[in-house]
Amino acid sequence: MHEETIVQDNAWNVLLVEDDETIRQQVVDYFSQMSFDSRSLNIREIDNLSIALSQIRERKADLIILDVYRGIALQGGEQIGIQILNRIKDSGFVPIILYTALPEGLEEYRSAFVRLVGKDVGGLEKLKEEIDNLFRLRIPQINRAIINHIDQTMRDYMWEFVQTNWDAFRALINKPEFLRLIIQHLARTFAREGIDNLTAEVYGTEVVGQTAEDIVHPAEYYIKPPISSAPLFGDIRVRKSGETNEYLVILWPSCDMIPRKNQTGQGEEKTEFALCAHATQAGNACEVAEWLSSTTSNSRQKKVERLVSNNREGMSRDRYHFLPGVWDIPSLVVDFQMLEHVALKEIKNLSCLATLASPFAEAFGARFRRYIGRIGTPDLDIKAVLEQLKNSASPAPDCGISTE
Repeated sequence: MHEETIVQDNAWNVLLVEDDETIRQQVVDYFSQMSFDSRSLNIREIDNLSIALSQIRERKADLIILDVYRGIALQGGEQIGIQILNRIKDSGFVPIILYTALPEGLEEYRSAFVRLVGKDVGGLEKLKEEIDNLFRLRIPQINRAIINHIDQTMRDYMWEFVQTNWDAFRALINKPEFLRLIIQHLARTFAREGIDNLTAEVYGTEVVGQTAEDIVHPAEYYIKPPISSAPLFGDIRVRKSGETNEYLVILWPSCDMIPRKNQTGQGEEKTEFALCAHATQAGNACEVAEWLSSTTSNSRQKKVERLVSNNREGMSRDRYHFLPGVWDIPSLVVDFQMLEHVALKEIKNLSCLATLASPFAEAFGARFRRYIGRIGTPDLDIKAVLEQLKNSASPAPDCGISTE
């Protein structure tokens, strides 16, 4: 067994959990001259499957190659590798390749993050193919980038800020507020700048679709999957109506829909119904249909741009709210005139595509409140006002306006 325990930042750290020395040597030799995403593999061997989990926890790994059976692989044999796999799933995340002489009966464990490879003829080539697939999907790269980001953020915050300002923190150290400060700071580092840095690390500095600081990608509009099983303000819910989907965006305050314990200790909501706004797919809007029939028309494109920038032509500006499409969320136009009070029990049974993220949820709510809170007044007689101003006897201020 090779005693290589140092984490190498310039190589991918792979843990090879295998009790057969011959197999371990074959894997190490086969991958010794290979690179993945421009980095070599730093393979560290663990020969004792019984203590593998404790060693896995002690060492950062980008990928684990995991034997399944203790000793010779036999039907009915001890699948200690599956025990390790389940323990890893309970304690953290790392992509895993199950590498076994008996892959039959293990298909249920195969997934996007858990690959299954047999040790039969061509096994090493298949192992390389699965490693290639994981790096092509950038699963190890994403995992490492996030872990490094958290480590570096905690390092800088604790050593350079908390320690330097310890006198100010001393009164909070034994209180929950101290942990809140740390979590809030960590969360802020995953905002725009942090995301850009992580994206550059994983995908390179020249990121396709990279946007300016004042422009956001549609993915930033949403929290997905939703953060709560209870309905929340800004949820995009889908109701089936025959073969079509009806889209509802919840407008009701979240605090009324989250169960609170009553006097009997049971969870209870403060409302039986929640106000929702109907949304239609933007692709069905007249502006979009007209533009698609002639995409070279600048005037038609301008109408679509006004639609998606919440300034729909010829309409009350605050009546409609555009939500961009991404993943399985279609581009939607929410209509604040098409409102419906839906029973909370029904809402809970509707699938939730995503929840609007901050500050887009606040902007959505602000537009709705402006629309329903607007006060209509008769139009002012402009001609009369201009006449009154013309006849005003007040001396004109010096505005630097030329009389020529």
